[in-house]
Amino acid sequence: MNLTESSKKMESTIDTVDRISLLPEFIVHRILSDLLDSPEALVRMSVLSKDWFALTASFPILNFHKKNILSVLFGRKDFEWDDDYMRDTFLKYVAYTTSRFCKQNVSAHTLTIFTGPVVPAEVEIIEDCLESVLKKGLRALEIRIKYDQNMPMLRLPNTLLSAYALTSLTIDQCKLPSSLMVDVVKFKSLKLLSLSFIPIDEGVIEYLTTSCPLLEEIYLGYCYGFTTFCVYRHHTLRKVQIFCKSRLERIDIEAPNLRYFHLRNNKDEAPSMNMASCNKLTTFCYQGSSLKSFSDLLSNFPIIENLSLGLTSPCNHMKVSNHSLRRFELRSNCDLEEIDINTPNLLLFEYYGKLDRFIYIPFHRKELSKSKGCMKCYPDDESVDTLWFQKLRRFLDRSNIFKVLKLILEKMGSIDVEELKGIKSPPYVLEHVELAVYPIRLSSFPPILDAVLWCCRPHSLTLNLSMYADKYHVVQITYEALLQQEDEGHPNTRIQFVLSYFCEGKQRFFSDLTLVLKALSIDQSICGITFKKEKGAVFTFYISYFYIHVYNTSIHPHVNIRTVVPEAG
Repeated sequence: MNLTESSKKMESTIDTVDRISLLPEFIVHRILSDLLDSPEALVRMSVLSKDWFALTASFPILNFHKKNILSVLFGRKDFEWDDDYMRDTFLKYVAYTTSRFCKQNVSAHTLTIFTGPVVPAEVEIIEDCLESVLKKGLRALEIRIKYDQNMPMLRLPNTLLSAYALTSLTIDQCKLPSSLMVDVVKFKSLKLLSLSFIPIDEGVIEYLTTSCPLLEEIYLGYCYGFTTFCVYRHHTLRKVQIFCKSRLERIDIEAPNLRYFHLRNNKDEAPSMNMASCNKLTTFCYQGSSLKSFSDLLSNFPIIENLSLGLTSPCNHMKVSNHSLRRFELRSNCDLEEIDINTPNLLLFEYYGKLDRFIYIPFHRKELSKSKGCMKCYPDDESVDTLWFQKLRRFLDRSNIFKVLKLILEKMGSIDVEELKGIKSPPYVLEHVELAVYPIRLSSFPPILDAVLWCCRPHSLTLNLSMYADKYHVVQITYEALLQQEDEGHPNTRIQFVLSYFCEGKQRFFSDLTLVLKALSIDQSICGITFKKEKGAVFTFYISYFYIHVYNTSIHPHVNIRTVVPEAG
């Protein structure tokens, strides 16, 4: 049999039956669910065969993302929102798909509508789609309409208020139903309410939360028209996030099971806050003008673990006293001298001395220091001088909980080392110090290092060498300074070296400083170096080669620190 005959025989025996279409409907829907993030694949799947076309009609998740749909239908993404032909095509797709689905004997699960500014013809289609799908027992609704000031904002139909099966409602740049405060709201199953960039009348939040007995999470993103946020006698609410541009005067929350609260208030005056019943709160985040009676507010949260404050106005005094607090993030121009913390179980304190007005995410790094009492310090550029180091030392002594200090220094003022040495008191003992100084000339490094070592006496020290052209002398200067500090109390300190190359995943061991300096002169890769003290034995150097991660103009070296048994000799 030749190749041609073999091919013909193979073609004649190919099974052309669409076996996937014979699968049970729930399995087909599971396959389609896995394709939700790929609209192209969903559309292609629907045109495989008549059977698949019918099966997709009963799929309970309707996703009308205008840009995604048009990019599939026309094979390109560069189109204008207000193109008449594009708009007409999208509307026909929405109308036809909705009509097909509503003829099926299935309940709706999710409806997503994401489109640009709407014209009257488009409003009618969207309203018809909403009303039709809501009647099918819709569980999750997400509608985002890009608002155009030249056109009226879309108002959602009153039938939305009767969506008894809804568990999740997300509205972005649409007006709430006109009969909201008149009709009975039947959101008896709603757990998530997310409202963004929409007008909200006074009293609406209280009315909505009262009508949602199972509500667990509220998100308000830059909505306007209200000055108070009130929630009363709500036992299922667990998370509240409020981001405001307009002034918020009062927050009153009675929610004994609330766990997470985040308020970003861009106005110059802080709202009054009553959260006395929220005694199960574990995370409190606030950005805005300094809060009045903050200590009294914090006393309402006996089991709080995470506290983030970003203060946009001057703060004369900051007192934090809580025995359950694990992580405290402070972004403020509040002087270290004015910060008083009584937090014996604190794992991490992040202090940003700059007055930040930009948007940031609290606790963007999830990891906590493994050792109790880690302080990450990012002081204001102009404040780091002789007086600042005195304040840092007094703060460490006063707090008396920190074991690790991570210090990021940028532009600095004048440092008088002799003045510091004239203050006769022992330095604060730490387990470890990480020091990153940039950009800096070699001549400026010794006084900075001397100031750090005057302030504290670490058992180990990590240097970020990425900003130094002359790593050789930086290492030598640090080595001598650390030895001098130890000679005052432990003259038997010796030195051994371990070089760790992270990119290659290996380590090299040395017993002589000269060999370490030679290795640095040969290999110019970006590196960090850690010195570890051992009484009566050796000083261990870890030289780590790593990638630099920049976040908010701060360098965070990825450094692994572990004890290495010194090599004999």
